Amino acid sequence: MLSRLYKYANVTYIGGGFGSDGVHNVLEAAVYGKPVLFGPVYEKYTEAIDLVESGGAKSIKDALQLEKY
Repeated sequence: MLSRLYKYANVTYIGGGFGSDGVHNVLEAAVYGKPVLFGPVYEKYTEAIDLVESGGAKSIKDALQLEKY
């Protein structure tokens, strides 16, 4: 259900990026062309790496960065 709500957002935040397991599915939000934000634990996920490198996503290090975005 959450994947269908991303289209209504101005900015999306994907959980899991601050936990040891890593970020959740970043593509569910990216397909809508919205800015995608997530925490620093994403290095195991090629989709997240590709999105950051292409400018479609940004890794944030803390709540202050999220608030500023």
